[in-house]
Amino acid sequence: MGTNYPRAQFAPNAKSVVIFDARRRVLVFDARSGAQLAILALPSAGEDGGEASPSARFTADGSSCFIMKDGGELRRYETTRWRPVGEPMQHPTRGYDYHFDTSPDGMLAATFDSDGDCGQTGHLQIWDAIEAVPLGKPSPISRVGPRFLERSRRLVLSGWTSSATIHDLPAVTQPFALPQHGGDTCITFSADEAWVMTWGEGGLDVLDAATGEPQATLATAEVLHVVASPKAREISALLDDTPRNVKALHQLRLVAAKLPGLGILASIPLEAPGSSRPSVTLSPDGRRLLMRCHSSAGDRLRIFDAEGLEELGPGASEPCRLRLEEARDVDLEAVEQR
Repeated sequence: MGTNYPRAQFAPNAKSVVIFDARRRVLVFDARSGAQLAILALPSAGEDGGEASPSARFTADGSSCFIMKDGGELRRYETTRWRPVGEPMQHPTRGYDYHFDTSPDGMLAATFDSDGDCGQTGHLQIWDAIEAVPLGKPSPISRVGPRFLERSRRLVLSGWTSSATIHDLPAVTQPFALPQHGGDTCITFSADEAWVMTWGEGGLDVLDAATGEPQATLATAEVLHVVASPKAREISALLDDTPRNVKALHQLRLVAAKLPGLGILASIPLEAPGSSRPSVTLSPDGRRLLMRCHSSAGDRLRIFDAEGLEELGPGASEPCRLRLEEARDVDLEAVEQR
């Protein structure tokens, strides 16, 4: 099993966990006692069947879990006794590998195949996940990574070398055109899905997610990352103002802004070494930002308060001082008290 595969998935209530092992099995454990609840075999579809990264998707209430095996076969399991429910959903076209996602309520599923290294064209199939029947025909589309939104019957498709798109379901139609930011436009939704942001080269745009009506624009050389706060209509964005001919040092700005008008709440300048660009992650409670800096000397971390962008903990006076291998030794409670 490759190191990029998701090796484990917790149920929403954290009472059970599914783990994928090297013998093509799904092991289900009680997360509290460690007792083994079930073993599900995932037989290979053969050399010509295509690959599916071992993955699972629980419904929001945890009552069902969807699992895909090689060859693009998706199956629903009830999580009381871990038995299959209904018929399998077999992706209708052949590809190099397969992916899927399901709506939080378990009513809809999306399966997707791709040509892998041989090309970028794949096929998307939407399913009635209760009856296990396809809704319409497979749609050729140059995207990967179907992702259902939490609060609406919409699907987001992210591109390898093309822009992300939004689709209404089950017709898979695009409700409105999105502003483009170079060849790889990214999409981020606010926590309540009321606003959608498109970002990349040239800046960031905010639109009404229901109508597509433009709300605000933030112009900059390039937006590297946008993360939305889970509790408020706020975002944090990492902006790169580095001149194109400068590669040794990134001139960055970390910005906290209010939606939908992009009113700036806080802004701090940053510098990061290395030819690769930093990445930003928001803690689940929305209180902390983690910036990971990449360089030949090794990856290092910086931690910020998400509201005021005050830098916290080791490395507060020196950019990227905390090495990644030291991160496990950071006492986060002590960091919060500083």
